[in-house]
Amino acid sequence: MGAAKVVGIAQRRTRAGARFQCALLHRWAPVDLAGLLALDADRRAALAADLGSVALGLDVEPADAVDALQRALAPR
Repeated sequence: MGAAKVVGIAQRRTRAGARFQCALLHRWAPVDLAGLLALDADRRAALAADLGSVALGLDVEPADAVDALQRALAPR
């Protein structure tokens, strides 16, 4: 999962300054997400596999998110 997204960042720039919004996933359950859609079993499995490769949940409670994020971003 080397290319999986850990943090989503959006920015809004104006003459007055810049605003950054960041979001991270505490949990990422692509199988559960794909299961909510009206798809046949094969398409649901393919979607879950695709979704599993684009994002990465930290699998932590919100209070532990900063430490988990720092560990996820640390060079290996």
